[in-house]
Amino acid sequence: MSQPPGPYDTPRPPKSYLGEAVLTLMMYYFGLWVAGFIANLYFLRQVRRDRAEGIPTKYVGCLHVVLWVHVVLLLAALAGLVVFLASQG
Repeated sequence: MSQPPGPYDTPRPPKSYLGEAVLTLMMYYFGLWVAGFIANLYFLRQVRRDRAEGIPTKYVGCLHVVLWVHVVLLLAALAGLVVFLASQG
């Protein structure tokens, strides 16, 4: 027979990481690329800890998208720089 939930047995609302994703996005675009990258990795590590402790999370995909888009943009910029420098020589 199941017991009714007590005052401390209520489910916890999910932790939203949307604010963290917006913060890292702003850091990337305001010239703080390295700081935004480090903050993004820190927040993703915090997500992993929260999930390991059983805390539900949401909007984690936003952090992943911000990270991958800016890594791809960095690689594209570096490739463009290499092509530009190679064409000058």
